[in-house]
Amino acid sequence: MAAVLVVDDYDAGGELLARLLRRRGHEARHVASGREALGAMSESRFDLVVLDYMMPGMDGADVLRAMAGHPTTAAVPVVVLTAAADPAVDHRVRRLGARDCVLKGTGWGELYSRLQPFLGVPPDFSPTPA
Repeated sequence: MAAVLVVDDYDAGGELLARLLRRRGHEARHVASGREALGAMSESRFDLVVLDYMMPGMDGADVLRAMAGHPTTAAVPVVVLTAAADPAVDHRVRRLGARDCVLKGTGWGELYSRLQPFLGVPPDFSPTPA
């Protein structure tokens, strides 16, 4: 299965997502800031980054720019999670290299189906956590 880095300054939400991914058999790690994310990516290889857009200090856009400028992270798929229901945010993060942009609060089944193309999981794989 896939190695996933979950980046979210809201610890409870980020850790919950990491836990749900682990229950599906993935290796998932949660970090709480953009700087921690870049540090984790310098230490380990990830197949997918699930990135919060609005974070203090280094936000999701900053992380996307930093990833694009580094050869080991430029090709890593990123799915952005955002609380901003704004098409401009979706456009901006895709322009910066994100593969998808998902509204926070989207149910687990829908979120997992949006992550599946980057996890190496067949589309009919059950998204219900064990």
